[in-house]
Amino acid sequence: MPKGDDGIPEDFLKKEFCLNKEKVIVAMQCLARTHSAKLTAREICRREVEQVYDSDYDRYFYYNSKIGKSSWNKPVIMGSEPMEKDRKPAIIKIQKMYRNRTDSTTKAKLMRKR
Repeated sequence: MPKGDDGIPEDFLKKEFCLNKEKVIVAMQCLARTHSAKLTAREICRREVEQVYDSDYDRYFYYNSKIGKSSWNKPVIMGSEPMEKDRKPAIIKIQKMYRNRTDSTTKAKLMRKR
């Protein structure tokens, strides 16, 4: 099957039910812009909305520092994304700090025993 310059089979583009190349390109650009806008909106939300644990109710609530209001409901724009972008680097850093501290404490104890 011969392919055009863009790698799309030519007779696929000629079929009546198929969108033309320009419409496909515009649709792909729209999807990319929508995705980019959603990522930007989520970053803004992460800066303005804080996830806070309420021990009395044993659940999280969300506090919007910009407008000064709180809600039990997670902001819709976040979807299934966590409020905190990525906790792993912070967790790893804390673990390393703890391990370094315990290692140096252990070394000091060993030096005293000598």
